[in-house]
Amino acid sequence: MKCYVEMTEEEYGDFLRWRADRAKYDRVLSSVQKKFELMANKATWAIEPDPKKEGRCKIVDHDHATELLEMAKGVLGG
Repeated sequence: MKCYVEMTEEEYGDFLRWRADRAKYDRVLSSVQKKFELMANKATWAIEPDPKKEGRCKIVDHDHATELLEMAKGVLGG
């Protein structure tokens, strides 16, 4: 099987650097995955379904909710 890829010189350079130091990119990916996992955990610690209002949630831990908001702003650039 043959596969052809079109890319710019810059993209090809990025690919060569990635291939040369793949362990670095694996570490970066692992770090990013841990951040998203922490955000998911904070969401489960900060909010829970409101038993009085179906389909609604309430904040049960304001510290985690505040941290989650700050983390989301950092990830989304807000």
